[in-house]
Amino acid sequence: MVAVAAVLAVGTWARWIVTRHQGHAGLRPLVTERATPLIGAPPPRFGDFAGDSTCADCHRDQFNAWQGSTHGRAGASPPGNAVIAPFDGRPLRFRDALVEPIRGPEGDYRFVVHERGRPPTTLVVAAVVGGGHMVGGGTQSFWTRAADGTLRFLPFDWSRTGATWFCNTNGRLDAGWVPITPELGIAACGDWPPRRVLGNHARLENCQQCHGSQIQLSFAADQQRYVTRFTTLAVNCESCHGPARRHVDRARADSTAADLAIESLSLLNKDASLEVCFRCHALKEQIAPGYLPGARLARHYSYALPILATRPHFPDGRIRLFAYQEQHRWSDCYLNGGMTCVSCHEPHGQGYWDVNRVRLADRFDDRQCTGCHPSKAERPTAHTF
Repeated sequence: MVAVAAVLAVGTWARWIVTRHQGHAGLRPLVTERATPLIGAPPPRFGDFAGDSTCADCHRDQFNAWQGSTHGRAGASPPGNAVIAPFDGRPLRFRDALVEPIRGPEGDYRFVVHERGRPPTTLVVAAVVGGGHMVGGGTQSFWTRAADGTLRFLPFDWSRTGATWFCNTNGRLDAGWVPITPELGIAACGDWPPRRVLGNHARLENCQQCHGSQIQLSFAADQQRYVTRFTTLAVNCESCHGPARRHVDRARADSTAADLAIESLSLLNKDASLEVCFRCHALKEQIAPGYLPGARLARHYSYALPILATRPHFPDGRIRLFAYQEQHRWSDCYLNGGMTCVSCHEPHGQGYWDVNRVRLADRFDDRQCTGCHPSKAERPTAHTF
């Protein structure tokens, strides 16, 4: 009874503190609208997904735009021609290790790690994530398949912008992402030895399900190893729209049917629309296993509480982590308006538009704001200082 009372007390406190933090001292609720569940009350299964190639048959314009977007080019397994980093044998020199990025005899990509006092270790790259697409911070990461069947994140990242190898020291030196130099020990990299896994697991450190589509990690008792499967390491159509197998089958049988077995994302209210993007663009913690796109995210993840346990901002207010939900749901445009991510971001080609869906040249176009606030267009500097 004492334990139950303690859990209830913590739950009550958590709800109060989130309302205080996220809703102006409790004056506003955390969620201002009831979110509309996506199609399919039963939890989606892996077989419910049709694959992005089926979407092109009917949605050619959207598919073509997506193929050229950073979502459409987000990653690959096997790496193939997606690799942008130089696997040319020039070593990455740590203080106590030397790492050679090389091509294998079959044309594969490998890191050969020579640690002081240990025999060499060869890590074959099984997957890449990223292709240097981001403006000002384009990087690429690499994964290897471990003996237990998991895909493990390697601490040797390539920066296209800086043309240099680097690693993440958070959890060790806590100096953030730093270049690999002869002064840096390999153990200063938070992912050495490789420990983060692709997908979700309650007892392993996760990269969740953002860098890929329909990622499923499970333990096969008959094989005594993990099975990692996914549709693609790009971010495909069903990552946002949910499972489309029923939709494809029904549309092929009768494209004039009143119910095509998939919900239009344009009809979601603002909270449900945000939740589609929060699947990846949010700081979140898993609270229930088994998530696949199409299920309600909030039934599997908390994306409000994690921001209380970390520092989501730089001192000047810019986002430091992935807590995009925090600033968005604090904004007056959301609280007293209908602003969602797709109010400014065109979702298929990932270009920019205004609230009236008028295409904009780039992210610096003031019409992202003046589409709703036309009075600010006359003298923008008077508003922005």
